[in-house]
Amino acid sequence: NNSSVNSGISQGWLFKKGEDFLKSYKKRWFWLDGLKLYFAESQNGEPKGFIDLALFTIGKKKGKRKELNSKKSLFFFSKDTSLAKDN
Repeated sequence: NNSSVNSGISQGWLFKKGEDFLKSYKKRWFWLDGLKLYFAESQNGEPKGFIDLALFTIGKKKGKRKELNSKKSLFFFSKDTSLAKDN
């Protein structure tokens, strides 16, 4: 549970889309701990996973979204709520 996350750590809601381009953006709660970017379905939820930022580079900004990529994975992030259909 991430309720113990220090308030000084960067955290907040973002919309994330993984490598499956047929899926829609999902609203996720993110928090940064060192070089690991954790994400959960709710602000007090258990982490669904994390992204090791040491393995990624920030790609091009494409419209209202930002790309994060490595040789093995690609993610898109946005703060824009219009990209998400539901959750």
